[in-house]
Amino acid sequence: MDPQVRLGKVRDSLSKSKDNLNTTTSTTLNSYYKKLASPKSQNELKAFVNELGGDVVAFAITSMFENADRPTFAYLRSILNRYQKQGLNSLEAVQYDNDIYNGKSVVVTGTKPKIPVYKLGE
Repeated sequence: MDPQVRLGKVRDSLSKSKDNLNTTTSTTLNSYYKKLASPKSQNELKAFVNELGGDVVAFAITSMFENADRPTFAYLRSILNRYQKQGLNSLEAVQYDNDIYNGKSVVVTGTKPKIPVYKLGE
């Protein structure tokens, strides 16, 4: 089997999955943008996308609709402002933060990891 051919297939599948993510992000952002009645809100959404990135804002929109009783732009703004204050600007960081915020991930504070102690000759 030629390694060049195999690597090409892996690259193709990776680029397709990235294209799907970009398409989903664009669809989410565009549909939400069109729902905003106020040009001021639309401009604010654009500013958040420029600062935090489309994936982060799209994730926040999806998260808002999943978790909020009343999904409003003010609610979305509060999520995005929290991301800005905490310096979260990657999709992985906001997904982790969201899991912690919604109690899906437990963070234990004040405990130290147990480090095994080995003696010479063991």
